[in-house]
Amino acid sequence: EPLRSDGSTVNPTKSICDKFVFNTVITRAQSLVVAVGNPFRLLKIEDNLPNGNGCWKAFLRHCLQCKSFSLSKIIDRDSVSPSLLSLQKMVFKDPSEFLLNNINLQDSGDSVLQAYNEALHKKKHIKRAAVALRTVKGDRGWTLWEESCETKVPQIKNEVIPKTSADSLVRCQLEQKSSRFCIGKPLDPNQKEIHIRGVSNRKCAFEGATVDIEVFHEDSTGRYCYGKVVKVVEQGDAKQFICTVDKYNTIFFFPVDKKSPKIVNLPQLSRSLIELEVPYIERLIAEGMESKRHDVICFDPASVTENQIPKVQECIPLDIAVNMLFVVQPLKWNNKYRFPLGVVIGVLPRGETMYSAERILQIQYQITESGDSFQNLEALQPNLPPIESNLRKWSDCLTIDPLGAINLDDALSLELIEETNREDVILEFAVHIVNAGRMLSKDSTVDDCLLSRCTSVYGRCQGEFRYTPMLPENITEQLSLNAKQERQTITVSSKVILRKQGLHFDSPLVYILRDTTTIEESLVTTNVALTYLQAESLLNSKIDNPNIKEEVAEKEQQFNAALSENAYPLVDQLKILFRIAKQLRIDRLGEAGHAYVPSDSTSLSSPISHMLVEEMMIWANSQVAYRLVRSPLPSILLRVQAKSNVEEEDNFFAEFSRYLGNSLTYAGIQKKIKNTAVTDNEKSAGFMLRNETKEQLMEYLLNEDPQGALKIFCSEHIHPQLAVMKHHHAVIKSRASYKAVEEHIHISERLSSELDNELSHSDLNVLYTHFSSPLRRAPDVIVQRLLLEAIDYKTQFSYDSVRLKELATRFNYKSANAARYQTALTVLDVAIYTNRSSVCVTAFVSKVTTSKIEICLEDLDLKKIPPRQRKLKSSLFLPRVPESHSEGFTMDTCREWNVLVASMSDEKQILNNQLYHENVKECSRRQSLFVNKDTLITVFHNIPTENTFMNQYFLASIRSPCIIIPAEKWSLVKEFTKEPCPENSARVLEMLRKTDQVSTENEKLWHIDRGSDSEEDFTSSLSNFEAESSESTSDKFGDTNSTTSLSQSDEDDFKCNIKLSDSLANHVIAFLKVPTNIQQFDPLRVWLTRDPREYILTPTIQLVEVAPHVNLCVQHLNSPALCFSTDTVTPASKKQYESREEYIHLWENVLLPEAAVASFQSIKENSRIVMLRNVYIQWPKMEIKSHAIEEPYYLPSGNVKAVLPASMKKDILPFVNFEVGSLLCVRYDIKLTPIEKEVLRSLAMQKKLITQEDDRDLAVEKLLGPHNDGSVRTVFHMVLERVNTHVDIEDADIKLELKFLGGRFQNISEVLNKLLRFGKYTCEIEITNMSISHRRIYKSLLELKTNSEPLINNTFLSNIPTSKYLGVQSPIQFERFSKDFPLVTQLWETPSTTLNCKQTIAVQLAMNNPVQLIQGPPGTGKSVTGAHIAYAFAMLNKARKHPPKQNGKLPCVLYCGPSNKSVEVVLRMLIHVKGSLKILRIYGRAVEDNDYPPLMDSKISGKPKSNHTCAKDLQEFALHHKIRIESSKNLQIINLEKRLKQLKEKGHIPGWEMRKEFNSLIEQAEIEIIRRGYDVILCTCSEAGSKRIRENLIPLQCIIDEAAMATEPECMVPISISKHVVLIGDHQQLQPIIEHRESKENGLECSLFERLAKSGATTPLLLETQYRMNTSVCWFPSKHFYEENLKPHDSLKYRSLPNLKHFWPIEKRQIVFCHVEDEANQEIQDKFGTESKSNNVEANKVIDILKTLIRKHKTQADEIAVLTPYKDQKHKILTLLDKDRHLSTLNIPVQTITESQGSEFGLVILSTVRSLPVNDIYDEEAVQADRHWVLENLGFITDPHQICVGITRSKYGLIIVGNKVLLNYDKETWSHLLAHYENNNCIVDGKQFPAKSR
Repeated sequence: EPLRSDGSTVNPTKSICDKFVFNTVITRAQSLVVAVGNPFRLLKIEDNLPNGNGCWKAFLRHCLQCKSFSLSKIIDRDSVSPSLLSLQKMVFKDPSEFLLNNINLQDSGDSVLQAYNEALHKKKHIKRAAVALRTVKGDRGWTLWEESCETKVPQIKNEVIPKTSADSLVRCQLEQKSSRFCIGKPLDPNQKEIHIRGVSNRKCAFEGATVDIEVFHEDSTGRYCYGKVVKVVEQGDAKQFICTVDKYNTIFFFPVDKKSPKIVNLPQLSRSLIELEVPYIERLIAEGMESKRHDVICFDPASVTENQIPKVQECIPLDIAVNMLFVVQPLKWNNKYRFPLGVVIGVLPRGETMYSAERILQIQYQITESGDSFQNLEALQPNLPPIESNLRKWSDCLTIDPLGAINLDDALSLELIEETNREDVILEFAVHIVNAGRMLSKDSTVDDCLLSRCTSVYGRCQGEFRYTPMLPENITEQLSLNAKQERQTITVSSKVILRKQGLHFDSPLVYILRDTTTIEESLVTTNVALTYLQAESLLNSKIDNPNIKEEVAEKEQQFNAALSENAYPLVDQLKILFRIAKQLRIDRLGEAGHAYVPSDSTSLSSPISHMLVEEMMIWANSQVAYRLVRSPLPSILLRVQAKSNVEEEDNFFAEFSRYLGNSLTYAGIQKKIKNTAVTDNEKSAGFMLRNETKEQLMEYLLNEDPQGALKIFCSEHIHPQLAVMKHHHAVIKSRASYKAVEEHIHISERLSSELDNELSHSDLNVLYTHFSSPLRRAPDVIVQRLLLEAIDYKTQFSYDSVRLKELATRFNYKSANAARYQTALTVLDVAIYTNRSSVCVTAFVSKVTTSKIEICLEDLDLKKIPPRQRKLKSSLFLPRVPESHSEGFTMDTCREWNVLVASMSDEKQILNNQLYHENVKECSRRQSLFVNKDTLITVFHNIPTENTFMNQYFLASIRSPCIIIPAEKWSLVKEFTKEPCPENSARVLEMLRKTDQVSTENEKLWHIDRGSDSEEDFTSSLSNFEAESSESTSDKFGDTNSTTSLSQSDEDDFKCNIKLSDSLANHVIAFLKVPTNIQQFDPLRVWLTRDPREYILTPTIQLVEVAPHVNLCVQHLNSPALCFSTDTVTPASKKQYESREEYIHLWENVLLPEAAVASFQSIKENSRIVMLRNVYIQWPKMEIKSHAIEEPYYLPSGNVKAVLPASMKKDILPFVNFEVGSLLCVRYDIKLTPIEKEVLRSLAMQKKLITQEDDRDLAVEKLLGPHNDGSVRTVFHMVLERVNTHVDIEDADIKLELKFLGGRFQNISEVLNKLLRFGKYTCEIEITNMSISHRRIYKSLLELKTNSEPLINNTFLSNIPTSKYLGVQSPIQFERFSKDFPLVTQLWETPSTTLNCKQTIAVQLAMNNPVQLIQGPPGTGKSVTGAHIAYAFAMLNKARKHPPKQNGKLPCVLYCGPSNKSVEVVLRMLIHVKGSLKILRIYGRAVEDNDYPPLMDSKISGKPKSNHTCAKDLQEFALHHKIRIESSKNLQIINLEKRLKQLKEKGHIPGWEMRKEFNSLIEQAEIEIIRRGYDVILCTCSEAGSKRIRENLIPLQCIIDEAAMATEPECMVPISISKHVVLIGDHQQLQPIIEHRESKENGLECSLFERLAKSGATTPLLLETQYRMNTSVCWFPSKHFYEENLKPHDSLKYRSLPNLKHFWPIEKRQIVFCHVEDEANQEIQDKFGTESKSNNVEANKVIDILKTLIRKHKTQADEIAVLTPYKDQKHKILTLLDKDRHLSTLNIPVQTITESQGSEFGLVILSTVRSLPVNDIYDEEAVQADRHWVLENLGFITDPHQICVGITRSKYGLIIVGNKVLLNYDKETWSHLLAHYENNNCIVDGKQFPAKSR
């Protein structure tokens, strides 16, 4: 488009950027708009238009948010990366600057709400309306009432805050621990802290708010109180929150900061308000969205601050909003409300890229980038006062700062004062700080900027330094202490006495003269500016870095050349300053001062120089603090840190008192322990030292490098015990904060005796303030101004106490946010790198409980990872807690994982295999994982020797990764830290050597030579191996007094748990039993990767090494559905599908996550893993996926292929199943050689991360991060989609096709793609088989691609023909057919079994329609109808002269159901049919294994999932019984089973030939029986997909009973092989049971029956006459679920049980609802490892009702049943029954509702379980449709299908026990049921029911 020179368009009226033209163009499309062009040009034109409205900016923002912005392939992405960053900044204009400076939380809320009310009254039709913003009882719901004057405003029960006197309230500052728990810190230090528990007690207060709290009572210990917030006095600095939206509605927003309360959405109070007083276009938007009541409305941020209704800026549909983040502005709201109110003022994409993540963090922590706010300050000059002649001048100063530092605000110097004698000299050391307090004028523009930002913010991300300065650069550069420039400073100096011979580095002979400290203004000139690394090099001569030494030599020469007369050379000056700093540290901390512990990763490389600067600054700041407290100032600013909470501190001491003495920094903390009795044994707890750490120590000591050894001793984060202890102590420590102190003069009176506990800094152990960094911290400037006023003895002061308190509050908030931002940026940096390659790091077990295992990471940067990402589920490592919870369970018990390891490498491959060399050549370094644990035996086969490949080596390393050094020997280390002299170094080295010798002697290598492959020889060898292991164990634990790596243990604790196959000709196979007895302090190796659950890039644990080279993938064990699913799961159940491909794709996406959840639940229960190692997989062509603004990734264009050699079949196939549907975890661990590094160097250069001169290691660091150890690690999850059909042919390779489940969270990074294109790398694959049922369903679903049956198309495309039977020219004449086969309407002789009219019609329709649905409500005899249909089909097939055959398959009628129970009901009916009807029941393998336990322990398999067995009366019809009785192979099978049983009893594993023989016999016998020809075959739906049915039978008709309980893919298994289908079920009753919630919500819970019934493709026939319930029980389900069509049979309309006349509230109504109020003793709890619920109050009420029915009303126990939705409640009731002597003998059935499906009982007592305290329940008149709340508090008890089943099981009467107030919130079913019971006076109070007497 032609532009003018100023950037404006030539013809604005025709510009595409004109809003009218834009609107015209966009609205031409029906469904898709694609814009191609230059976005920068569009934005530039738009900005220059006179009336531009930002259309293109909004369009681009939407495209970027929805990942629909991409680059043309002709554009080099890397070359435009900076431009893309600037585009994002243009489109996503950062609202943080505006928000930080313009929004006032205290005013904005009132103005917005006032504007709403004014706008309402302006509308004519409600001009006289009564308008009120109200809240509901319990403050959980929100509503806005708009009523005219004629309508009465409904009375809502508001919670009334009790009037309390001001004296009973405590004013506190709120500190939030979680959304439901806060602590009120009283402003009066003499009062106790107050704990606030529960949302209702917290109200709307945020973190840091000043609140008035009403105190309830004290804790039993008297240490704190309980209370609730009554009033929010001030909200603090909480400006806005980053939130997510509820996926069901937009009533609430959930802050990503989990500690903050959820926020109510203002527009949801009243949607009509959006239309008021808004511009025309915005009103259209508001009106257009009325039909979508869950859109998210985003307002203009500027309008929120004005006294008007906020302007609507954007409306976002909920389906898009759930993947976005929102900036929510809290509004001022009534104090009594439970949740705060807010509006959306900004929309953000999720933080899946570096830029978007940084923007989120900046807004969340209110970090404003330099830019707009500094534009007006660029021309400003600081107020430089004239230099006074009387100021002291200091030369020869030096600065030590980080590399690249530009704001140098501190310097050090040292001058010689005098020589007192030959030995001693007096020196003066000084700390010089920029005098910003004098040079920056108060109340100036610069001062406003300083107080707005408060602090500079530092960080590092992607190797780039992030620096957000507090002050503009033009100001700081004139103040910075740059070299050779004179600057005005404040100097803190003091004198010391130094011994001349003390110039040696290791002789700290320094005496500080305390009374000589002075603080004065001065002029300073610095001669040299050093970095920390340069200073470290000067202080430690052992550092050998040529580059640094060259730089240091040049600077040293410059400094020494400019020395004055009284100055020391640079090296000597640094060493003396270090000695002074160390003495200051010792004086401050006592014995702990001898050690310096690095606080972050930056100080690790230069600890000495960091300690020097840190101590000097602490000393200077403390001296200033002491000077201020002695001044006459009315108020001063201190940096204080209170003592830890007494209770938490006591708990810490109790847990770690045994280890405190091992810490160098905690050495003095034991003196603080009060009333803690510690035995001698506890005091002598040894020090845990890791072996690799010990080797590093010995290397330093041997090389005479004491500082290197000291660095390791002081690095407590690498020692397990100390790292864990430090981690726990950091959690309980109070946060340091700024405090404005009044009346501080009195403090000086106590300074000589002890520090004031309230005003001191507990960690630093001094009185403290901040004054040493005025260019980076605003508090330092304020303190300097206060200090200058104290020095000048002014009488007029700049800051009064009120202003100083305001500043202290702001400084605390800003500094805390800056610290959190820096931490979050570090975590983000790690996450970005882990997204490219997983990082393998060391961790230590911090805490072990029955529910979780907390770990802390060794790396100081990785320690900042949020706690949620550092937790493991205990269920992976500890056994499940038994039903009795804690009985018999101790933390010492462990879980054993059964691991099968198989290697695909042959002999020649092993020779060059890196894994082999690591395991064999360095076997002495291979270590068991845990300390003091059972030994793990690792088995390798075919390790080559000189002459043969047949030798078998069993390698075992029982060496622990840690050694335990006794406390008395660890004291040598303490002496070494005090004086690292050669003598102490030699003692420590000798101690470590002795420890090493003890450990080396305990290592053992076992050899077994195999001379034969026979079973006997192998068993003998294994026995010898076990005996030798036993002997070595007793030797191992012989000496218990010496230092050892393992504690004393019995011989039984050491077990060689090994099983080997009998054929080991070519491959490695091993069975390992891996104990996971994890305990506190244990070291772990973990892999970190990106957490896909988080809103922003965050690292989390992916793999845990439980044994050497045995890893558990905690990612797929904990979140299998997330790993084995695509990015987006769309609804699969549709009215109609466009194609087979769409049908298969949609159902595959919902089926895989559900199958994964079930499969891995079984894995966790049975503790089994199958590993294939050294597998090479072939990748297809990669397709790049890039959304321009995020890092590109790759996905394979097709299936991934793997080939397993034929030679491994005999070894592997008996142990590993390769089945379609197997779930695979594929792991790459590629060690980078120089060649691979060169490949990555080329990639780094292409991405412009390095230059041509940079080396390979820098390239690897730039690509993979500083935490990478030189390996590329990645984990993928795939599913096995195809296996070649020649598995049984010995010479054929096994070819596998794997489907890659990739997307944003599982993809191939650029790094891995580059390596895979370069070379061939093997991987490790963990195989998890789906359950048999899911596997068959999945396989059948895939086979639909090639299934040509017309019935398939008709079924899934919902195109059902109505009257044409395949193979028959005309419909069957049913009357004639029933005459020929009279049993078709009455199979049995009893009159009651004659089919009624509707049942007869059902049989007729089923025979004529190729697809027929029959709906059978409860008690209508749908199974009886199904039996008649099966008989009719069987007779129809017999009547055919030429029944169809296909490939020799026999025709039959297939009768299926989703469960064995549904099939066996009909089986029992059919076996009593008169006449000859041949029936065969085929059970699944699980039932067959229960009847005949498997005798070949070949596969790593666990306990059977089902305990169902074949009943004795049905065994003669069961296939697995028939083959052992009737088949010709029966004797061979029985004999072989006997032999296998004998082998199993001896512990032997059968060989390949024996397995093959047994499987062949079973298969032949089954085919023989099946091919005898049967009229009806009965099996489950999944069994219909078995090989024996699909290859031998051709079902002409398929009947699926209980079809509404089967998933659609499950129904498709039998349908896919059938010609004619009848579905019998009831979609109003139970749906399929689905574990995965997203699969459930996307259609997997909707059965094929329900979909066809609701889609209108075919109308189900409803069976209307029921034979179970009387009229009272039947009335409500008939009306609510069946449109009043369900009628009881005339014979049972009024039937009831005798003796219950006075039991029911209304005699003729055999129904009652017993309301149980929630009381104090009511308990709803979650059992360990389950999500089930129980309710003690309801359980006791059920027992009370049972006693009344049985004892008082003489009801027979077999007529009563108890139902409940929850297994825990079932267990609770059974426990109470067992405790009752009488009831325990009656065998009263107690079942879950799911278990009761298909059953019927006389009387039913239904316990609903769910309940809440009264205050937590919504007011029914005002609650909105908050589905999230309903799901959370009512759960699946609101499922209408569950309710339908629960209330229709009884014949004579129904008793429901529950909380009617809570249940009434289910508007779909329970509210109608309660209304029906209320109308019939059938609701009673639980306190009065059952009546004791009438």
